[in-house]
Amino acid sequence: MNARITSLGFVEVKGLSCAIAVADAMLKSSSVCLYAQMQRDPAQITIVVEGDLGACDAAVTAGAEVARGLDALVGVLVKGKPDIAIEALLREQRSAAQKVAAPIVLAQSAAPAAPAPSTGGHEDYGMSERTLLVFLADAPGGCTVSVLAAHFKTNVQLVRTMLNRLEREQKIERSGKRFRVSSVAA
Repeated sequence: MNARITSLGFVEVKGLSCAIAVADAMLKSSSVCLYAQMQRDPAQITIVVEGDLGACDAAVTAGAEVARGLDALVGVLVKGKPDIAIEALLREQRSAAQKVAAPIVLAQSAAPAAPAPSTGGHEDYGMSERTLLVFLADAPGGCTVSVLAAHFKTNVQLVRTMLNRLEREQKIERSGKRFRVSSVAA
């Protein structure tokens, strides 16, 4: 069963470079995770972040400020506790967008040329221990299992298995439904 989304923040902009600048500002401004980027036509991109309501509001405010400065803001929305039908619609939209075009990869450094020995065979999904830890390190507020599964395009159970192992090794820690890099490991 997928974890429910707490809140979502949307900023729609004109142009790829503006979308990257907006996403960067949103992710750095508060404890949110990149949920999706959606491109409905070549000129408009929507950046969607997930987190608690206050964090999403702060992220949208920061993203909108950057977009206004670049004269590229189309629209904004903060949605707290979206209905399950809205979650399904967004997952469907995100899935369709990923099939049409390669996703914009944000908040992740390059993966190593060869997988680290401790990947446990997860390299087929683009998720290794290293890439997972790097992604979590770039999300100070942590991320939910469903956000990680969506980012790495893999199933929730595989993500849970790796997270549980990393938690036992004290490389990450859990706070509610969110996982973050452990202060002991940092």
